[in-house]
Amino acid sequence: MWLLGLSLALLVGLPGLLMWAARTEPDMASAIARPASADGSGVSRDVSPTALFEPRFIGVVVADGRVDVSAKFDGRLASVDVKVGERVRQGQRLAQLDTAPLERELAVSEADVQQSLAQQDVARVALAEARDKVTRGGDDALVRLGAMSAEEQARLRFAEQSMAAQLAVAQAQVRTSQARLGQLKLRLSEAVLRAPFDGRISMRYLDAGATVAAGTPVVHLLRDGARMIRFAIPEQQATRVTVGMPVVITPKGSDVSLAGQVDSLAPDVDAVSRMVLAMASVPDAPGTQLYPGSTVHVSLARDAASGASGLP
Repeated sequence: MWLLGLSLALLVGLPGLLMWAARTEPDMASAIARPASADGSGVSRDVSPTALFEPRFIGVVVADGRVDVSAKFDGRLASVDVKVGERVRQGQRLAQLDTAPLERELAVSEADVQQSLAQQDVARVALAEARDKVTRGGDDALVRLGAMSAEEQARLRFAEQSMAAQLAVAQAQVRTSQARLGQLKLRLSEAVLRAPFDGRISMRYLDAGATVAAGTPVVHLLRDGARMIRFAIPEQQATRVTVGMPVVITPKGSDVSLAGQVDSLAPDVDAVSRMVLAMASVPDAPGTQLYPGSTVHVSLARDAASGASGLP
């Protein structure tokens, strides 16, 4: 009897389940559908449900490039010249360290260079004089004639060698002092923190007057241009996605759709999540803003998905 009752329940409930699935499938398709705009901007609001393949994936917006602009040496911040949200150009000054201590060291180093150059000149003159004495008094004929002893000639040659060694020391001191001066000049140029690329300031960590150590971040910069979408594809659907495939990006809670394409696919499946990681790029579109860290939906174009997987 209980088998008969179970059979009757399945016969009664199955049509209702199929009707629910039929209603749900079009709703899912319409919820994810977003076509490309007619004006070529990549932004659209009214889309046919057949334009997209049904599966869609959750993605996160990431900047194409981001960097902490940090102090290159210990010091005090003299100024921070940008605000959060400000757009900057490559090479623009963002902040500057106090250069007064460096300028004092630079003045001392320049004096050291001048002193070492003078010592080098003195050593060069002394060597020239010693060589002249060897030229005039080093002839063996003078010994044979009794005009000079062999010991005196040996002292002349030793003096020449000593002067040559002193010149080599003076030249080494010149190189050392010039290298030190070059380091200070480089550090002085590094006192100004500049933008490594065009972008927008997303974080300002410190204000003027703060003491910083080498490597301390001062501001955080996000690169301008295309935004990248990082998303994960279930293992069973990974074969439907290929590099270069067009996708449609829909910010969560928005009716705006952006055209993009798949830029890269991981070569393996994550052992824990059983997902394949992928990256898609979305060019800037007028009137839209994708904030790094925000959540989006990634949908595959039906034609592209069908071509990749052989689906009808």
